[in-house]
Amino acid sequence: MLHRIVLLAGLLASLPCAAARETTKEAAKAPARDVAFVNPGFEEAPQGKSIPGWRKSMHAGENVFEFDVVNDVAARGKRSFRLRRKGEQVYGALDQTIPAGPLLAKAVEVTLQVRSKDLGAKGFYPFLNLTLRNGGLAGEQVRGETVTGTLDKWKTIKMKIDVPYGVQGLQLGLLLDDEGTVWVDDITVRIVGEARNPGKKDGPKLFMIH
Repeated sequence: MLHRIVLLAGLLASLPCAAARETTKEAAKAPARDVAFVNPGFEEAPQGKSIPGWRKSMHAGENVFEFDVVNDVAARGKRSFRLRRKGEQVYGALDQTIPAGPLLAKAVEVTLQVRSKDLGAKGFYPFLNLTLRNGGLAGEQVRGETVTGTLDKWKTIKMKIDVPYGVQGLQLGLLLDDEGTVWVDDITVRIVGEARNPGKKDGPKLFMIH
């Protein structure tokens, strides 16, 4: 009888650990979750020269970049974004900052579709920055694969970044650094797991590095 009592006590004691292991397994198997942001596929009609949800920027000097939403080339839906350089200049970019709230302490994957025509050696690349409340940046910029030359078919580019506590936003950018034309479409932002080094929720504030 004593043996049975000891055995039962041992089984009961093991239940919380087993439950914890199962919870950990379930968390590891949790499906990826898409994050909503503004106009990810450029399907919203332009408002004059503005592209809903997105901000244009370029190097100071002569305006040689064309920022357009077109309906003759699309990876999905009816429209895509086209960025073209028609003269000598350093860079032109389109970006959007996504609030970091739902991304904190998470691993995030960004996927986009790209086509190109006659891009120079510096080409086009997408990038990710972690932004702070004071407008500065935290951590190192993450850049996706650089595209050069001509792509007649859509190419998938992926970027991954961990979003720690203390971050205000995730800036997603599309940058053309040379001559030529690039089309971008079907951008997704997805939570794919937990951040490896999320920091502490109520820990020290992050400071500007740029």
